[in-house]
Formats: sequence, structure tokens, C-alpha cells
Amino acid sequence: MWLGALVAGLALAKSPTLHTSADAEVVLLPRTAPDRIEIGVYHNKVPIAIDVRSWKDPAIDYARAVDVGGGTSFVTIQLVDDGVVAQLLPAGTHTEVRLVRGTPELVAPDAVPTVEALFEGVPRQTAPWPEDLALVPLLREARTFALPPDEHRMDIRPLDLHPGMPALAPVPDPTWDDVARWRGTLPLLRDGATRSIANYRLGLAHKRLGLPREAAYYFARAGETGFPAPEVFLELADAAFASRQWDIGRKACRTAWERGADDAQVLECLGVLALATDAPAAAPTARALAAATTRPRAQQLAGERLLRDGYAAEAAPLLLAAAEHLPPPSAERAWAALGDARLALGATESARRAFLATPHLTLEDELEVREVAARMLTDGVRRWPAWIPTLTGFADRGGPAGNDALYLLAQVHDRYNDHEAVASDLAQLWARGVRTTDVAPRLLRACTARAEVLAHDERHAELAALFDVCWPEGMAEHVDDVRLPDLASRALEALGLRDEALRTQLELTTILAGVGREDPLQLGRLAHLQAATGRAARALETIAYARRLSDDPGVQRRLDLDVAEAHAALGHTEQALAMLDRAAQLPALAADARERRGILELRDGRCAEGIGALSSRLKLGPIGTAPPAELELLWAHCATQLGRTDEAIAAAELAVGRADDDRAREEARWVASVAAARDGRSLPEALQSDRTAFGAVRTEDERHAAFLDQLRAWTRGRR
Repeated sequence: MWLGALVAGLALAKSPTLHTSADAEVVLLPRTAPDRIEIGVYHNKVPIAIDVRSWKDPAIDYARAVDVGGGTSFVTIQLVDDGVVAQLLPAGTHTEVRLVRGTPELVAPDAVPTVEALFEGVPRQTAPWPEDLALVPLLREARTFALPPDEHRMDIRPLDLHPGMPALAPVPDPTWDDVARWRGTLPLLRDGATRSIANYRLGLAHKRLGLPREAAYYFARAGETGFPAPEVFLELADAAFASRQWDIGRKACRTAWERGADDAQVLECLGVLALATDAPAAAPTARALAAATTRPRAQQLAGERLLRDGYAAEAAPLLLAAAEHLPPPSAERAWAALGDARLALGATESARRAFLATPHLTLEDELEVREVAARMLTDGVRRWPAWIPTLTGFADRGGPAGNDALYLLAQVHDRYNDHEAVASDLAQLWARGVRTTDVAPRLLRACTARAEVLAHDERHAELAALFDVCWPEGMAEHVDDVRLPDLASRALEALGLRDEALRTQLELTTILAGVGREDPLQLGRLAHLQAATGRAARALETIAYARRLSDDPGVQRRLDLDVAEAHAALGHTEQALAMLDRAAQLPALAADARERRGILELRDGRCAEGIGALSSRLKLGPIGTAPPAELELLWAHCATQLGRTDEAIAAAELAVGRADDDRAREEARWVASVAAARDGRSLPEALQSDRTAFGAVRTEDERHAAFLDQLRAWTRGRR
């Protein structure tokens, strides 16, 4: 009953919101269970997992997202009960997921779609990652043994065409002489059907001679005159796939189907497209293909596609049947894929048998790494460190096997909380171009955990170096958690690298804007860095925009601090002081505003006011917004002007201890000496200049004076 009341009033509650990149496609997938809602996200450039896990709604038990790489993610909403349906309301980079009362229309999870349905468009779905595996090799889109779609060849029966012209007679194994004869015949042909036969012969010849792009050209010419046979278009699709012309192949597949091609061959054609482009939907296409044919190569194709979408249980029998009947070169990938399927199912020993049964023809190193992964799962976590040297050796060799090894090493290091090593492993993997599966979120998690420790310990240089490793080119497109760039920006500023801090902060705010989560306080920090790097006018523009994002008084008062900083940089002292007075109205900001006001007054020469505002602050340490020792030096100057000798000397002594360069220290000693000279006071040791150096100068001066006296005396004697 409570659920009915809840759902009836769901419109009054804030619906969960999915944040994506602007060009992402969000689709509600067919409902396969009464208590579960699934959403597909395609062409997306930002991760959504953290966003989805934070969803709070009384109707939701939990929500999770799986990123399968290539900009595709799948969201699963587990409901507290059934009787709830979802509506998607897109708005730019937001999609509101509205839950309303209703009876869901269910479809079987393993339903086999028709060819027509596949052409019209069936949403893609994937299975969840195997969460119970202690160690996961590179799977899904990043699988080492993935079958290249351009290497799959369809089995198309040749047409038995006899046009009554000896020059166009079929040849079992065409040669270049046959190609020359048929090309020479083409200009002589006037009948469209006969020209189509000649072009078809040329297409077959070029296919046989290993020239698929040229074969596609002639098959396309053969179909231009209305050639009725669907096999011509299947041949065109096959040749287009071999030359990676996916759009041409897609059109040819549809034409073949429209002309009555066998469903099994059309489905095989669509299976290659699904393998290469994810359209049509992979798993439904694979299921339809598996139901329509027992040809080993087609079974391998269906099994590969099911495995890449995580349906290992469905893929395994298809891959086994293919592996047992394919010749060795093709069987190698089928056995290896079978091992991966069994590994994903947790059948470790069975997976090892599949890897050992694989003909080691071209995948020797890759299979060795997979066998190591299977051994590690059998041995257990405690013995994983013993395998680190072996995996490191493979990783250093590079190539697909090295990528596998790096991914496994990252998981071993993660198990032992060595976040720095995890970051190094995954950053190398990223640099090698492996950006699918969960490499980006794993890298970000490890780096953020390490950065938080370094930030807590104020190890700014190490944090900046870590960020350089953890934030490679292109990373921003895969990120929606900005804790790492935030920590890095603050560390860079603490090191005095304000321009670098500004660039990092700008990227951070761009990421938030891209996922529709603009943060006025992060924009305020951007304005602070703009003002600190001589861009005060731009800072005021940034804050004006940030103010429009929130009417929270607390946010507005915090932004007042950044406005004051920008005005101060522009020399607008009165406006800056007014903003600081406004910020001080918030009790949490009062002390900070008072300190900033005091140092601004000292900078402006308002010595009495500044010292009054900071009278209890000087001995507590540097102010975060001021350069090292600036407060102390300003205090020393002002105290000297006001005749407060003790304060001037004390402030100068603090400046010497807190300054980070010799010039500031010498200035502090000079101010102290001026203040002390007025009262004839002696200075502490730390404030005394280098006596040896001054003594040397004094000696030189005395010698020079003696020389001048002698010169004058000699001159008088000459007269």
C-alpha cells in the first residue's frame, strides 16, 4: 500500500537525473523483469557510475551503471517492488528518470528477434560484470583475442550464370589473365544483364586475388542495373567488410534481405556489422544468428558477440562447437574466446583446459598471460605477489600480452592498496591506447585515493607529479568525479605554479559544465586563480556568472571573498573592502574576511587600521591567500612608520623565518635595522646582516680613502 501511495505522488518528489555529455543518446531498454528497469546510454563521453550510485528514491532499492567502453553504458535500477514504470525526459546534458505507477510490458531476456526487428533497431543490452571474480582479465570491448570483423568471411554460394558468351564463362580459380579478358569484354557489352554478369565475374576474381576494395567496386557495379540475385549484394557486403567499408556493407545487407536472401546469411551479415559497429544490437543479433545456423564460423561470430556483451554462459557452447570444427588458424581464436567465457563464469580449471587446447600459432604470449591469470585465480590472493615478476616481464614487452599483464598487475597492486603502483600500471595501459572497459574509472579511483593522502600530508610536489601521470590527454572526456583535478589545482597553487593551477581549475570547471553540474564555488576558485595570475577583469566576469547559479546566501557570501580579491588586484580598494564586509556577515567567514581586510589595508598603507584588524593574527602563521612572509613584512613596515619598534622587530623576525627567498629576508633585516636605529636598539642575531661582508666593504672603503689622501698629498708636492 505504501508503494502505491508513494508512486502516485512521485511527481512531487525530485526524480533521479542522469548526467551525460551533450551528444549522448539515452534509451529505455525493453523490460525483462517486473522489478528491474534498464537504460542504455550511447555515444557518451563522461562516466556515469558515481552519478547513478548516488540516486536516492523510495522506489529504488539500488542503482548501478556498467561502462562497456566506446561511449556505451548500461544503467540498472533495481526496484523495491514491481508496478512501477519509467519515463525518460531529456533536457540537454540531463535526462530525468521519472518513475510512475504502471504495469510494465515484459519481454523474455533471451528473446530471439526477427531480421526485420534488427533492421528497425533493437536496443543493445549487456550483462553485468562478473562481480564475484577476484581477478578479471581484459574483457568486453578490450578483449585480447577479439575476432577482427574485417577477417570474418561469409560463405556465399557462387551464382551459376551462363550468358551464352564464352568470354564470360565461369572460372573456378580466376587469374589476372581472366581479369584482363573480362575487363576487355566490358566495353563491348550493351545488354545490362550481361554487363552485370561481367562485373560479377570481376568482383569474384578480385575477391579471389585478395583485393576486397576492388571486388566491392565490381560487385556494386553488378548491382547497379537491377541484377536480381541477392547473392551479389551479399558478396558486396562481404567485400565491403573486408575493406572496412561498414556503411556500404550495411546497405548491401539490407538490399540482399529485401531481394529474398536466406535469413541465416543476412543474420551473418548483420553479425559482422554488430561486431564492428554495435549496430544492430550485438546480443540480440548473435542470438538470432545462433538460432538460424550451425556453420562453425557463424557460431564463432555469434559467440564472440555474446561474449563481448558479457553473456558468457550463452557464448560458451557456441564457441566450443566452433573451436571443435574450425581449422587451426580460426580455431585458435575460438578456443581462446572459449577460455575467456569460462573464466568469466568462474570455471577456472575448465578455462585453463581451453587455453591449453588452443593451437599456439599467433597468440602465444597472450595465451601465456591468460594461463597465468587462471593460475592466479586457482592459487588464491595470498600468492599473487609471487606472480608480479612474471607479469612485469610481459608488461615490459608491450603488445596485447603486455596490456593484459598491466591490467592484471593493476588489480594485484589494488588488492594490496598500492595506489601509486595502480596509477602507474593503468596510466601505461591508457598510453598504449586501451581506453575501453573500466580502465579510466580504475585509474581515477587509484589516483584520487593516493592524492587525498598526499594532500592531507601537504606533500604538494608529489601530488603535482602524481597528477601529471594520472591525467593523460583525453582523460577529461571519461571523468565526472573532479576530486583529483581539484586537489591538483590546490597543490599547484601551493607550489607557486599559479598558471598551471589555473589551467587545471579551468579544465575542472569545463568537466562540471559538460555534465550539467556547474559549481559556483569551483567557479569562485577559478576566479581567485584568474585574479592571482593578472586576469582580474576576467575573474569578475566569472563570479558574475557563478552568482546566477545559486541564490544560497552562504554561497553568495563566499563569492564575495573572490570578488574582493579581484577588485584588490585591479586597485579598487574601497570596492574590495565593501565586499569583505559583506562576506563577514556570514559567521563562518568572519575571521577569514577580517584577515583579508587587514592585509589589504596594510598593502594600501592604512597601517593603523590594518594592524588593528590583525593584532591577534600575526603570531599564528601565514595567511593562506597571501604570499609567504608578505603579512609580516607589511606589518614590520607599518609598525616602523607608527613608531612601534618592538612590533616592527618582532614582525621582521617572523618574516625572516617564514620567507621563501633571500630578497624577502634581507628586506626584513633592513626594516628591522631602520626601526632599531631610531631607538638605538640592538637586533637579535637572526636580524643582523652578514658582518663579514660588511667588514670587507668597510675595509675597502678605508683603503680607498687612504689612497685618495696619498694622491692629494702627491699632487700638492708636484705643485
